Amino acid sequence: MEETLSNDSKIKKMLKSTWDFLSDTFLSTIVVIGVVILIRFILVSPFEVNGGSMLDTLHDGDYIIVDKISYRFKDPERGDIIVLVPPTDTDTYYVKRIIGLPGEEVEFSNGQVLIHNDRYPAGLKLDEPYLNEDNEKTYLPNRIDRTIEVPSNQYFVMGDNRGGSNDSRQWGTLHSRNIEGRALIIVLPLRDFGLTQEVDYGMEE
Repeated sequence: MEETLSNDSKIKKMLKSTWDFLSDTFLSTIVVIGVVILIRFILVSPFEVNGGSMLDTLHDGDYIIVDKISYRFKDPERGDIIVLVPPTDTDTYYVKRIIGLPGEEVEFSNGQVLIHNDRYPAGLKLDEPYLNEDNEKTYLPNRIDRTIEVPSNQYFVMGDNRGGSNDSRQWGTLHSRNIEGRALIIVLPLRDFGLTQEVDYGMEE
């Protein structure tokens, strides 16, 4: 009888140990999955660049990390490279650069881009060091000269490859709700690994 009780105790102890192990493993798995979901869908997200609309800054096939949380605490800034959902194609992600801010006017004049705002009501030509020599001039479709007003909560965005980019010049300004996040880090290719460069436009914003 004593031997039977001893065996029963061993079995109960073994079952408890097994249950504790499975419970800990299950909880750990849930925590890991939760962290992955938090990082992947809320904080940051990987993104592959498709096409050449951001040449020479980004290239077709580049992998970038998108910061999806910063814009919850601060407004997007001029020069930020963003991943967005265009208003004309909600099934596609684009990567563009913010040029015009809410409340400003973006003027296209003889291939130049000028920004009109409270500080520069007469307009200031935008110095864009990231443009290559093939994109030194920027035009609207049909090369018309025009001034475009950027409404509240909206942004004017363009690709760095001005001659090969489908952007706000075609489909208008972009609402802030269509911004997925800011391109933070270039991951691949390794030769370009690093933070995306900030742009100083010298506008004292």
